[in-house]
Amino acid sequence: MKNLVFIILALVLFACQNNKSTKADSDSQAVVELTEVTFDVNGMTCNHCVASINKSVGEIAGVDLVETTLDDSTTVVKFDKSKVTVDEIIKTIDSRGYKASVASE
Repeated sequence: MKNLVFIILALVLFACQNNKSTKADSDSQAVVELTEVTFDVNGMTCNHCVASINKSVGEIAGVDLVETTLDDSTTVVKFDKSKVTVDEIIKTIDSRGYKASVASE
């Protein structure tokens, strides 16, 4: 009987410890605000161009989403501006052989 009480007490204490660490972990996670910018991209001619831009921009630390559209020659990027700048994204697209600029609204 003593063993059973000890096991139950140990399980209760372990469960309480688990809940505390989970709450602390969720409290310590910062909320990241993403910025969305649309870029005009000149020089794209095919789906390989789209894939090249999506891959290279998607590999930048801080970039969350890249959507390139051949039909209107644009790339939409969602990113954490504390980790990457608009200029870095433009330089990455330009390094692939295209000419990127922030789209006018």
